[in-house]
Amino acid sequence: MSHRLRSVLTAMIFTFGVGLHPAWAQFAGGDGVPKPVTTPRRAAKEATTEVDRSKIVILDEPQTVDPATLVPEMLAKPATVTFKEASLKDVATWLQTELRTGVLLDRQQLSDEGHLVSDPVNDQLHDEPVYLLLDRLHALKLDWYMSAGLIHITTKAHADEFLVTVSYNLGDLLDAGYEASNILQAISECTSGQWEQVDGVGGELVLLGDVLFAKTTHPVHRELAGLLAALRKHGRRTFTNDPPQHEPLRAKLEQTISVDFQETALSAVIAELEHLSGMVIRLDHKGLQEEGVRHRTPLTLKLTDQKLKTVFQVLLSQLHIN
Repeated sequence: MSHRLRSVLTAMIFTFGVGLHPAWAQFAGGDGVPKPVTTPRRAAKEATTEVDRSKIVILDEPQTVDPATLVPEMLAKPATVTFKEASLKDVATWLQTELRTGVLLDRQQLSDEGHLVSDPVNDQLHDEPVYLLLDRLHALKLDWYMSAGLIHITTKAHADEFLVTVSYNLGDLLDAGYEASNILQAISECTSGQWEQVDGVGGELVLLGDVLFAKTTHPVHRELAGLLAALRKHGRRTFTNDPPQHEPLRAKLEQTISVDFQETALSAVIAELEHLSGMVIRLDHKGLQEEGVRHRTPLTLKLTDQKLKTVFQVLLSQLHIN
């Protein structure tokens, strides 16, 4: 896919806040305060209490819903490990020992899509949550999910077919004045999954009273939970499903650098950018090869005092990767 390099260089984030997503504007005022709606529950509440909007404070700074709060506790556990040309089987063994739980490699699905348990993995954790290591398997076109307390490592295609139903209590949001229909619309528009009500295929959203029953994949459940947490945590800008470990990366993307590459190999360009920025940059070699990009692909670029993210954007355009 053409967006692979971008997904490696920058973190995918879901923003939700005033002025950042049209879905917000449909059930929040221009000041970021939810529009009052009349429901039996709210009517009874307002009969005795008048809301003093002057006391509502909307925070200006970016806020983050930490994904570590949205995954099983064992996966939020910090760990330190380095894998250098380790096999996928070695990674599974380490996870099983570290987490003291079962880890299953879906050998049949992996084999059907050309993956081997001996395929090399290069990654590391430095006192970081274990779920990040699992998430980074996406660069190898792999995915994971938990079922019956076991971690399953499989192909993305197979994981996308594994749907589970989870219930979410929306009572507090409805009490706060959010309309149920707009919450459902925000979920369908601000999560990456397909939904039966919108796309004709995919997961389902069913609201019974105050309880939402959502049937979808594990990654989309995490997005959904993060979105609901953001609604409960007012701010003009909130990152959901984006680990706090990414905050230093966002800051580094804003730093200015100067570069002068003349027919320089991609691998050398990345090495120089790592040196200038102090970042660790991972390349999806398999994905790049599918796009016809090799580590020896020559690049020519001269920029002075430009933000690092601008440099990346120009490099992507030169590689014809959107």
